[in-house]
Amino acid sequence: NKEGKVLIKPENGELYEFDNGVARAYVGEKVNEDTGEESNGAYCLINEKGERITEPVFAMIWNFSEGLAKVEVASKDNKYDRKCGFINAKGEVIVQPIYDVADDFSDGMAAVGYRYDTHDYKYGYVNAQGEEVIKPQYNRTEKFRKGRAVVVKGRQGSVHMIDLGPDNRILNHENLPKCALINKKGEFILGFDWGQLSPIENDLYIASRAKFYGTGVINLKGETVIPFTYTNLKYAGNNLFTADDGKHAAESTVIDINNNILLKTKKYQMPTAKYQFGLINVRTGRLSKSGFIDTKGNLVISDKYDMIWDFEPTN
Repeated sequence: NKEGKVLIKPENGELYEFDNGVARAYVGEKVNEDTGEESNGAYCLINEKGERITEPVFAMIWNFSEGLAKVEVASKDNKYDRKCGFINAKGEVIVQPIYDVADDFSDGMAAVGYRYDTHDYKYGYVNAQGEEVIKPQYNRTEKFRKGRAVVVKGRQGSVHMIDLGPDNRILNHENLPKCALINKKGEFILGFDWGQLSPIENDLYIASRAKFYGTGVINLKGETVIPFTYTNLKYAGNNLFTADDGKHAAESTVIDINNNILLKTKKYQMPTAKYQFGLINVRTGRLSKSGFIDTKGNLVISDKYDMIWDFEPTN
């Protein structure tokens, strides 16, 4: 504790910080696997007195999210063959460890899935009561936010080349992954008509259409807010967007939510632009130097730095 008194003796192979009144502990000796040795132990939960809440039966316990922690249980025949589930801070199993993969809880839901090929999975969702409310059926899933989640169908894990025809039509769109938006019942808010769906603020989504090349912004009804005339559209915050054609030394564009073009420039590149306090971070000199500009393209903070970070509030 703060007075230096030992509350829990150094008898565990590994300990993590306390969360929800419990901590993860590794029972057994942890060794450096780089030397070829393998650790021989397992994880459990302990309380603030150092008492075990669970037996050391888990191959891994991850951080808690919304009161539940993902756990991995190794097969008796092969310790590298693991199944995922979830426990609460009492050590009670809420989601049985039957899944090949699982993500943290968000908005009361967690994505879980089964492997059916070397690189491909079928994903669904469980709720915080341990119920499988949306059966595994999607090739990729995103976290739930505000009761909505992006799901994807189509083979993952490979590079998908786009074959363009006249009018930016994607000729091979049937072979490419497609995105949809669902609610917590698995009902479709937006169908599989999209090549990309990325949530931003104000219930809007950066999107691309399944059959046509180009990115724009849509609302929950699928209505166009910013037309699909941009390549590599990204959200910078505060209703501002940046776009380029994804090539080195390309022309960068800054756009507002009303599709007004505030700036076009080849002088500055904005691969990870973020708008804060009236400034946008930019890269110059073949992406070797960094600085900040305003929305009119004026260099406010010189591009003399090798690296920059986000602004932090002073209070």
